Amino acid sequence: MKKELPMYQQILHILVLSFMLTPNLMFNASVNALSPQLKAMFQNDAFNNLCYTTTAVPAIFSLIIVAFIIDAVGARVVMPILQLINLTATIISIVAVKKGSLTLFLVGRGIFGLGGETTYTGQSKIFVMLLSKNMQPIAYTMGMAAMIAGDLFAVLILPISGPITNSYVLILGLQVLGTLCVLFYSYYVGRYQKEHQVVSRTQIVVASNETVEEQVKQFSMKEKLITTFKQIKNLSVWYWTMAACRIISTAIYKVYDSRSVISLSSIFNYTSPEVKRFIVYQNALACALLVLLALVQYKLTKVQYVAFVGQSCMIAAMLVFTLSNKKSSCLAICLINGVGLGLSVSTTNSLIVGLAGTGLGASAVGFVYSFRFVIISILTPVAQKIAAYAPRDNGWMYFGIHIVSLLCLILTVVKKLGF
Repeated sequence: MKKELPMYQQILHILVLSFMLTPNLMFNASVNALSPQLKAMFQNDAFNNLCYTTTAVPAIFSLIIVAFIIDAVGARVVMPILQLINLTATIISIVAVKKGSLTLFLVGRGIFGLGGETTYTGQSKIFVMLLSKNMQPIAYTMGMAAMIAGDLFAVLILPISGPITNSYVLILGLQVLGTLCVLFYSYYVGRYQKEHQVVSRTQIVVASNETVEEQVKQFSMKEKLITTFKQIKNLSVWYWTMAACRIISTAIYKVYDSRSVISLSSIFNYTSPEVKRFIVYQNALACALLVLLALVQYKLTKVQYVAFVGQSCMIAAMLVFTLSNKKSSCLAICLINGVGLGLSVSTTNSLIVGLAGTGLGASAVGFVYSFRFVIISILTPVAQKIAAYAPRDNGWMYFGIHIVSLLCLILTVVKKLGF
């Protein structure tokens, strides 16, 4: 009996699931990428804030609840449902743009909040189930590269794709293609597992012809949910410490990113298009580093070192943002941030899932993404208040919170993971 899929199938598995994420993130980033056109269409100055709120509120609950269900019953049934939700959101957005209806557009954003980033929790669960331990960090790295690529493609492609409707039709086409790839490949993997007696990492052979999964099938849904709840209840303090590192680091970066065009252009005397170009360089660098990291990560046993360097780069970028007066510092900040993102986002995710354990591959990520939305919702109005008085926007706040994030990482490494 084989214990895992062959290497080429694991690599294909990573690529197919990662591709599915890219158009979803393009949809998420479309509000910012098409902001001038959408604001002109809907005639609402609070358009961006409305879109964020209608996406974030359902996402906060969906990320935890759906991840919990995925851990209890598996991802193979839930993932297609989530992707169907995302397709529905895009279709509603197309109709809303054609009719010029802001209300309908916000309904589409709200529906996307239910499925959007929640698909990443399902992807995380599948990675844990089917991939070897050495391949899992590579999978998380490629997944994050696909997500950043979605943001990047939204900025580069959507504004030049013609009318706004064309942009959302393009996203819908990519989503459909990604969904078909996942459905076909899921069928293929299931058939291969059955024919070659391949077991997932959550299955333990207890007899020659019997596995724990076969025994679990006899359990009721209630018993599965109770078991998963007990696992979540018993998560270690080091999981929560590492999760805090990831939550506050990405939350404060998102707050900075939402204000970066305004703050960088005013502080360093650049035009908005110039700053946006620097941010494209930043995301392209982060994406390239993630792909490079994926290529070498198979032999990398201590990803905490990479996470430490990445977090340190984020701190360095905010220090330059706060203290430097040189015009060239604007590009330097974006490039350093790009390195920090590329080295930290996937490695911290990998550490979080490892600390949570195999049975909570979805919930481990779901908690992080849900609480991140909560922290962003709290810090965004705070940042707006501070910016009204601080000549350097929120530089010291960004810097201080990144320091706290790094301390959480160091504490987890020293007390639990080791050097």
